[in-house]
Amino acid sequence: MAKILKFWDKITTFLVGVVFVVFPELISSVTIKSRIIYSIIGFFFMLLSFFITKLFRRVQFFMGRLKRIKIGISIDNPINSEIVDFCNEEIKSLGLHSKITFESFKIKGESQKRFEKIVKNSNFDVVVWTDKRIRIKNSNKVSLQFTYKDTSNRLISRIVRNELTSLVAREKMFSLNNDTINIDLHLEKNNIADFSLYIVAICTTLFRGINEGIFVFEKLCEKIKNKEGLLKNNSSRRLKDLYSFQGRDLIIKRKFLPGILMLEKAYALDENDCFVLANFALAKFKTGDEDGAEKMSEKLLQNNTNFPIAHLDGAFFRLRNKKYKSALRHYIIAANQRPDPAILLDVIGFLSKELDKDSKEVGYLFARGFLKRLLNSNNPDETKVGESNYVEDFLAFINRADKTLYKDMIETVEKYILKVSKIQKIP
Repeated sequence: MAKILKFWDKITTFLVGVVFVVFPELISSVTIKSRIIYSIIGFFFMLLSFFITKLFRRVQFFMGRLKRIKIGISIDNPINSEIVDFCNEEIKSLGLHSKITFESFKIKGESQKRFEKIVKNSNFDVVVWTDKRIRIKNSNKVSLQFTYKDTSNRLISRIVRNELTSLVAREKMFSLNNDTINIDLHLEKNNIADFSLYIVAICTTLFRGINEGIFVFEKLCEKIKNKEGLLKNNSSRRLKDLYSFQGRDLIIKRKFLPGILMLEKAYALDENDCFVLANFALAKFKTGDEDGAEKMSEKLLQNNTNFPIAHLDGAFFRLRNKKYKSALRHYIIAANQRPDPAILLDVIGFLSKELDKDSKEVGYLFARGFLKRLLNSNNPDETKVGESNYVEDFLAFINRADKTLYKDMIETVEKYILKVSKIQKIP
C-alpha cells in the first residue's frame, strides 16, 4: 500500500499518457470546462494521496516503536560497539530481535543529571552508560548506570527505577574497576545483556500487556537458568506472577484450557505461592474438579494463615461440608485480616451463584450477609451496601436455618441484628 501511494503520481501520469496515445478521441471530446474540473479534482486527489502516504508512514513508524524497545549503550570505552554487537547477537539468538534492539548512544562529558535529561528527550527506552570520571565514593570503582526513560506515568517509572537500582545494589553486579575497565566490561557483557533484558521484560509487561511480558520473561529465564543470584530469582518470581494473573483472567473469561495451562506453569515455579494456590483452586472448582479445588484450598490455608483469601476459601469448603462452626471461625479470621474490597465483591458474587445452584444451603445466605457487612467496614451498622442489604440476607438466614446445625452462626447474626435494631427499625 505504501509503495502504491509513494508512486501514485507516476502511476497516474502513465495512465493519462496511455489515454492520450491509445484513445486521443476521448481527450478531444472533453470540453475545456470539464478538463479544468478534472484537473482540479486530479490535483486535490494527488494532494490527498501525498498526505495519506505521509500519514501511513508515520503510523508505520509508531507501530514499529510499539513493537520494539530500543536500548542505548553509551560507555566511555573503546569496546562500546563490541558490547552493542554482542547484545544484539544475544537478542537475535533468543528470537527477540523484532522486539528489542541495542544501539550505540554516544555522549561524553555530561553530568548524571544532564545525561538523564538527554536520555528522556531521546528515542531510547533505556540507556546503559558509564563514565570513568564518575567514581564510587572513596574507591576506584566505576558505576554502570541504567537510565530508564521517564514516561507520563511517573508512578510506574519510579517502580521500575527503584527495583532496578535495588537489584544492582543487592546483586553487586557491574563492580567495575577504573584501572581494569576494559577487562571488566569484556567479562560483564553477559551481565549487561541479561540485566537489559530484565528491564525490557518489565517495561514490556507494564506498557504492552501480560502476554508480551510473559514472552520476554520466558526467554530471559531460559537464558539464565544455569546461573544463580537475585536476577534469576526475580525473573522467575515475575514470570510466576504473570502466569498466575493471566491464568485467573482466562478462567474468569471461561477460557479454561489455556487458563489451567498458565496456572500449571505458575505452580511449577512455586508450589506454595498464595496467589497461585488461590487461583488454581478457583480454576479447579470452575472446571468441575471440586475435590482438587478443596485440596488446593487446604494447602493454601496450611501455608498462608495470614492471607485472608485462604480463610475465605477454607470457610467456603467448610460450608459445603456442613462444618458450620469451623466455617464461621474462618470467616471471622478473614474479617480481622481486612481483605481488599475487590476480593469481597468477587466472593459475594461467587456465593450468590452458589446459592442459586443450591438454595437449600442457607449457610451461603449467612456468608453473603457477613461479607456484605464487612464490605461496609466504615460504618457496618448501616444496612445498605450499594443496592444490597446485608440485613435481608441475615433475616432470611434466621428464618430458614436449623437452630441446632447453625447455632453459632445464628447467635452471630442476632448480635449484629440487635445492634442495628437499636439504631433503625428492622422489619
